[in-house]
Amino acid sequence: KISLILSRILGLILTVSFLAVWLVTSVRLVLYSDVDLYRAEYEKYGVLDELNMTMGDTIYVTREMMAYLNGEHEELKAETTVDGIWRDFFNEQDRLHMKDVKQIFDWSKRVRFMAGVTASFSFIFLLICFFCEKTGAEKTILWKVLWKVYRNIAGLILLAGVVAGFVVSRNFDYWFTWFHEKVFTNRLWMFDAEKDYMIRMLPEGFFYDMVMRIGVCFVGGLILLAAVFFLWGKKTKN
Repeated sequence: KISLILSRILGLILTVSFLAVWLVTSVRLVLYSDVDLYRAEYEKYGVLDELNMTMGDTIYVTREMMAYLNGEHEELKAETTVDGIWRDFFNEQDRLHMKDVKQIFDWSKRVRFMAGVTASFSFIFLLICFFCEKTGAEKTILWKVLWKVYRNIAGLILLAGVVAGFVVSRNFDYWFTWFHEKVFTNRLWMFDAEKDYMIRMLPEGFFYDMVMRIGVCFVGGLILLAAVFFLWGKKTKN
């Protein structure tokens, strides 16, 4: 039946688009939703002692850095007291590297916008297909088709994510380096902790914790939506 074939195609497009939107959203939720997370990380890794800074000044620098990555500032700059000296926290290498990082942030926002538009149109067309069905049985079949498409794709991504998470957690240093070598075309990401403050504020353990939190957020969203599908399907069946 044409409507079922169309539903499968639209369901596939909707699912993939939604997953792209949710992945980017998960990253932004973890990075931007709670400044207390940064406080906890800085305390965990002894960042204040490494920098000889107060928590208030360190959080100020963090806010300025994240605002820059979000496109709120034209230049990466944060004047504060470091090691008892009033100075700009960031040096030229920091600015050049974070300019590259900002391009990734900008790209991810464009991807989320395009995926969101695609998902919205797919969802609207699916609703049209749903309401065009004349009987409750046909609507149930359509719903099951959509559920199976989501279940299969999300299940594969979930499985791949769990495997990847396990592999990365076993040797995060290797994969952290691998990621930077593949994504960046220069060596600006290689900092000297003796000279650079930013790498002392953001140690490798900080990134490990953030990656794990993003993974939990992303997977949690997939499971929550699967539960909604399941409960709604039972309600429709009844």
